[in-house]
Amino acid sequence: MANVIDRFANQSPIDLPSTLNVDAHSPSLIQLADEVAAEHGRVPRLVFLKSLLQLPIVASASGLVERTDAHDQLTRVALRTTRIEDAASPCSDIVNVSEFARSIEPAHAVAEFISNNHYLGYSRPDGIATVYRFGRDSLPAAAAVLSPFDYPALVPLLPEGVKHVEVLSRGLGIDGIPAGTMSSIYSAAARDARRRGVDYVVTYINSFLGFSGASFRGANFVPIGFDFVGAKYLDGNYITDRQLDTELGPDSPSRRQLLDGRITKPEMPIAPLTVMGLDLRR
Repeated sequence: MANVIDRFANQSPIDLPSTLNVDAHSPSLIQLADEVAAEHGRVPRLVFLKSLLQLPIVASASGLVERTDAHDQLTRVALRTTRIEDAASPCSDIVNVSEFARSIEPAHAVAEFISNNHYLGYSRPDGIATVYRFGRDSLPAAAAVLSPFDYPALVPLLPEGVKHVEVLSRGLGIDGIPAGTMSSIYSAAARDARRRGVDYVVTYINSFLGFSGASFRGANFVPIGFDFVGAKYLDGNYITDRQLDTELGPDSPSRRQLLDGRITKPEMPIAPLTVMGLDLRR
């Protein structure tokens, strides 16, 4: 996962304005996230990325939020974020991607690694993970998880004739890995998928969080459309549809009754997810 905060790592502290812009490129928001993370001993990168998902609930339609409200929400996020001592340590002794030990493992084998180090804070346990490790028995340095395709809304975006589609549901690399590691592991995961009979892989890029998709493009993924999922909040906390389904089961009258009045949506518009595809038939 790209470390968005690295772009401002050498920036001198600034006096934070009374109003902040909810934007992945905002130095003020990055600094506030760094301060809150330090106060609670949490991983700054994760606090910042999670704050971008959380802050729209208190932002105006133009994406502005009062500094005090932002601080309260970042504190809320930080207390649900991985402690520094529980996160993966930066990579320091691998200088070339070829030095990693590669393995193919059940997705649940890297669930803890992904849950502790990914901004969504949870992993899909279904599927197959391509994993780069420092050694055969060491902790992961990067992982790419391919899961069953269960996004009916994306079917119209798929090319004609594809029969076995999987979704690259999680891609994660620790800080300090060599340049090109993520493109390498995405390509490796695609080769592994082709050997299993998969003929197409889809994934997402969340540009709202500052991700450009360069690693996917380096692995020959191409944009195929957009997914306007927006954002929703359960009792004021950001939550995904998959989390809701996992915790409460599929949509039903009893679930709707349980959620009555507890789900809110922000006034601030959220950029759609870019859907990327890789045709393995070529």
